[in-house]
Amino acid sequence: MKTFGFKVASSVRLIKDQKYNASEIMEKLGLPVFVKPCDSGSSYGISKVNKSEELTPAINVAFSEGSSLVIESFLKVVIVTGK
Repeated sequence: MKTFGFKVASSVRLIKDQKYNASEIMEKLGLPVFVKPCDSGSSYGISKVNKSEELTPAINVAFSEGSSLVIESFLKVVIVTGK
């Protein structure tokens, strides 16, 4: 989608047992973020993280569903309709 000019969420991908720095992730992506497992269905193990202390528990939940995950920044979408 990015190649077509659409704004896409910034993201970080983690593999189970990979070391990560929560502060660096928050600095890169801001808040809120969505933590999503890559290996399960579209709604299992997803968390919305609003506070930095929620990130590690959300990562643990996502890893309970599989061996990789993606952490995505929040994108605010404004829909404008014309008459």
